[in-house]
Amino acid sequence: MFGSLKKKLSSAIQLQASSKVLNSLEEMGQQLEIELEKLEDLCEECELQEFILEQQFQLSRHKQKKLNELEQYRQQIAQKHQTKIKDQEQTLLKLQRERQAVFDDAFREDMEEYKQHGQLTKIQTTSNKLALEEVVLEANEVETKDALEQFLNG
Repeated sequence: MFGSLKKKLSSAIQLQASSKVLNSLEEMGQQLEIELEKLEDLCEECELQEFILEQQFQLSRHKQKKLNELEQYRQQIAQKHQTKIKDQEQTLLKLQRERQAVFDDAFREDMEEYKQHGQLTKIQTTSNKLALEEVVLEANEVETKDALEQFLNG
């Protein structure tokens, strides 16, 4: 009798021990699932960071490319501007030389005339000076005169 009781007790103890081991394994399985989810989240975060870094790198390359293009454009515009300035200076210099040549010719002619005649002939200028009395007012002369008189008399 003791033998069978002992067997039942031993079986009950083994059953409890097995139950504890199963509970422990179940808890470990749940803990393992939680840790695996954390690992997956961490992997996704790492992938996202790599993607962000790649995008930042692409953006940096794009910016550098655009800065290089801008610098080339600036140099091109500066070169065109320098060319236009040189052309304008050449045109101005040519115009100045032409004017100087005209003045030199006129001076030589005046010197020749002075050497031959001992004096220079004056250039006749017609003056278009108008006297105040000669100024004709507009058609509505009465109104204009009244406004003028009113302005002058104050």
